[in-house]
Order: sequence, then structure tokens, then C-alpha cells
Amino acid sequence: MTARKVMLVAGGSGSVGSAIAREAAAHGWAVAVHARTPARCNALVAELAASTDAAAILGEVGVGNDAAALVDATIARFGRLDAVVDCVAAGPAGGRITGLLPDTDPAIYGAFYDLSAAWFQRLAHAAYPHLAAQGGTLIAFISDAGRFAAPRQAIIGAARAAVIGFV
Repeated sequence: MTARKVMLVAGGSGSVGSAIAREAAAHGWAVAVHARTPARCNALVAELAASTDAAAILGEVGVGNDAAALVDATIARFGRLDAVVDCVAAGPAGGRITGLLPDTDPAIYGAFYDLSAAWFQRLAHAAYPHLAAQGGTLIAFISDAGRFAAPRQAIIGAARAAVIGFV
């Protein structure tokens, strides 16, 4: 088990996630970077490894036992988990969730909710025992459409509001 605090950054290879991972590393945290794109994830982990203990954890959200596998991989690598920061920004393939409501595709609403609100709930459920043991924290970066009415984003807003209500 590492003596350093460990942060898992889900969606860690994007602009927000990578900035959080860099900041955590600069403050002495060990960092597990989750992403679906190997090249971006591995490049970021190589950069972080110059100053801290870092690991790449590749995977898709919304696939099988995705959240539990991500948390389990972090625990296997570092032996502890002190913070989880969710920066995942994903949507279902095909269909449309933005635009005027009549132009959206109701057939994919459920898939979008699964990749947003339900994903975060699964991640929280999987991480909870580890975070509770360490006195850790769970943070979600989400669209402000969950709090403020955003033109052409009713479906996104509803899903993000569900995350706000959960935390």
C-alpha cells in the first residue's frame, strides 16, 4: 500500500480530468487516471510519473461492471483510495440528445441517463467503502445545464440534475 493519498480521476485524459490529475500530482497525491483512449491516457501517466506514482486504467463506462472494475483496479495498484473525481463526459452512440425537445431521440434517453447519472451512482457505490475507510471524498464535474436551464439541453440538464440531487 502506498503511503501517499490516492486519487482516481475518471475521465482523466480530457482537458478537465488531466488538469485535475496534474494538480493532484503536484500536491503529492498518487494518481490513477481512467480513460478509454490508451494513447492519451498513457501519455498523461508518463508525464505524471516524473513527479508521483501514477497508473493508467483503461475502460469504457456503461460496459458491464465498469465502475466496480475501475475502483478494484485502483485498489489493486495502490492499496487505498482517498478521492474520486468524475470527469466523464460520454453519451450514447447514435440518436440525438441535444436540440429542441421534438428533435431529440427518446429511444436513447435511457442510454444517456445510464452513461451519466447511473454511471456516477455506480462509481459512488463501488468507491464508498474505500472512501469511508480513508475519510475520503467524491467529486463530480458536470454540466451547469443540471442547475440552470440551458437552451437545447433539456435531456442533458435532467441527467446532470440527477447527479446534483444524488450528491
